[in-house]
Amino acid sequence: MSCHSLNLAGGSVGPELNVPRNVTEYWIAGELAPYVRNASAFHFRARMPAFESLTERQIADVVRYLRAMKDEKVCSSTAACEELVRARKD
Repeated sequence: MSCHSLNLAGGSVGPELNVPRNVTEYWIAGELAPYVRNASAFHFRARMPAFESLTERQIADVVRYLRAMKDEKVCSSTAACEELVRARKD
């Protein structure tokens, strides 16, 4: 991943998608796929590019992957995640 991080690994432009809460735990199920397709339809000046060229199946695959990662968290609280980040810096 180059924009978002997942389990504290990856990019730093967008928000972390899995810890302490997975994105599928706080997004309304039916709105996540349309948001992935075109974030600016939800937020003015969204920095996330539109993915209009992806098929419905590809978008659904992204959402399924994110949902599956919910059970693969490297930490489960903000405090635990902060401690993990500190440990990785040492």
